[in-house]
Amino acid sequence: MNIFTEKLKEAISYMNLFFREKNEYTPELMQKNPYKIQDLINPSKDLQIAAIQADPSVIQFIPNASEKVQLLAIKINPSAIKYISNPTKDVQLTAVKISPSVIQHIKEPSKDLIVAAIERDSSVIKHIPNPSEELQLIAIRKNPEAIQYISHPTTEVQLEVIHTSRNKKLIEKVEMDMVKANPGVIAILPNPSEAVQLEAVKTDHFVIGGIKEPSEPVQLAAIQKSIYSIQNIPNPTPKVLFQAIKLSSNDPFFINILPESLQVTAVQTKPNLFSLITDPSPAVHKAIIENICAIKIRSNVDNGFIPKVRSLLYQLDLIEHRHGEMSLKADYSDDPQQAKREQDEADRWKKTETNKAITDFKEDIKNDYPFIEEKTEDLFSIPQVDTTNKEVIGTISYYGFNGEVREVIEYDNAESYLKAIKQEFDCNPTGFKYKTLTDNPKVKKAVDDLVYDLYDMDNPHPLEWYSSNNKTIATNKCLETKTSVSTNQVELQSSGCKTLIGDVSHSSSQEQISNYRILDKSTGKVEPLHISNIDLGRQSPETLKKLLSGQQTEITTKSGASQLVGLSKTLTGWGIQVGKQIFNMADSSAEI
Repeated sequence: MNIFTEKLKEAISYMNLFFREKNEYTPELMQKNPYKIQDLINPSKDLQIAAIQADPSVIQFIPNASEKVQLLAIKINPSAIKYISNPTKDVQLTAVKISPSVIQHIKEPSKDLIVAAIERDSSVIKHIPNPSEELQLIAIRKNPEAIQYISHPTTEVQLEVIHTSRNKKLIEKVEMDMVKANPGVIAILPNPSEAVQLEAVKTDHFVIGGIKEPSEPVQLAAIQKSIYSIQNIPNPTPKVLFQAIKLSSNDPFFINILPESLQVTAVQTKPNLFSLITDPSPAVHKAIIENICAIKIRSNVDNGFIPKVRSLLYQLDLIEHRHGEMSLKADYSDDPQQAKREQDEADRWKKTETNKAITDFKEDIKNDYPFIEEKTEDLFSIPQVDTTNKEVIGTISYYGFNGEVREVIEYDNAESYLKAIKQEFDCNPTGFKYKTLTDNPKVKKAVDDLVYDLYDMDNPHPLEWYSSNNKTIATNKCLETKTSVSTNQVELQSSGCKTLIGDVSHSSSQEQISNYRILDKSTGKVEPLHISNIDLGRQSPETLKKLLSGQQTEITTKSGASQLVGLSKTLTGWGIQVGKQIFNMADSSAEI
């Protein structure tokens, strides 16, 4: 009985609403109060139209509105489509034609509908989650500025903007985003700005090889990151070359990769680099002689010139060796004044013998290789250091182009003295000599700290040690004795045509391997090996050989974890690619 009663009440209610619609609800009423439409179960079409004309949003209260009613609503206000639960295709298309941005209110829009919206307003791409490359291209071809609305544009899309846009700021922004994500793409950019080039080499200096015409600041930035990037610069400027030479005065690899013209410039700038050139040409011999002898040879030289130069260099080397022995004896004198006298005597002897050797050489070549004497200041004068009237903390002697001391600066301030030594260690390690004269143990220890730090070593001597040895005169001639450090390039392992090369530093306390490279014997090309958190020094010869052969092998990281890795080619050389971690079994394709 209760169920019957309920059904009867519903029927009566429906009939009441029906008659109320007929008698009370009119189009005029709907115009005044369109929300009354929600009071009706099945409002007539006239009432629907009247209500929507007053407020299109009330279509949400009409469950099964006809296409005609839907079209009326979105023509009045296209945003009303968000209130239509199942808009027809024609309704959707009409809405985006009127206002493309309403695409965001359409659930699961079709590809054709999205394309229609983008073709009318490219910015609506921002309302499309994870748009395909095809849709991205449609948007930026309509307007390149639309790329700012794409969260993750593909490389092809970015390149399209770069090639088609006339907005330089936009192009630079796109290029900057590209090189930040992958510096190697600099190689495919048609004309990257200097700022973009700098960003790329800042992240990975080796990519400078992919830049067609890197600017001078870009070249400098690359070699500051790594001197080895000089080999990838096609035409380094004189300033860049000079800086590279300055930074790599002790790097035989660097000097030997230079073409002849640059080797000439190198020995003109730093004559000591001559000895590092494996097979210097006659032109390089000419450059070193012009530098040493302060002459200008009028003509080119031939191979017959080389033995004469070698003979002179041998004599100068013997003189330098003997002078070094005399200087070392002076350095270890307990009496500073006696040390100075002995050093002065050694310098005078070297001056006399050097001048004689150079004079004899010029006399020997003057007929076959005419030259012009260059007027210079006294190249071999030794400035005298007066230490009698004031307390001198230390002195720094600077060498000229011929290896002779050209200038001696004395310091009566410890901070300035230490700062000067640090600066020379950073940029001119072989072109100066320091001598610490003070008895202050703190200063003496600070100097030695700089020396040991140069070789990434900790000073083993405490401050008390310097107090008990306060008569020792510290000089950089003691460096080799104190640290016993030497660095050699060695072949660590080979397999097939690939050879692993590293720089091995030996000291009294440790051996370190750094700057790993791979030599391809088939091409003769040496390229860097990026190892990140892999410690190759801890790997067995068998492991390294397997790695070089192209096989995957288990390798230990610096943290002690084991990973299955393989050797892979990269844009900037070689890298080690992770296959599968041994312990967590997590698959990875990341390059480390």
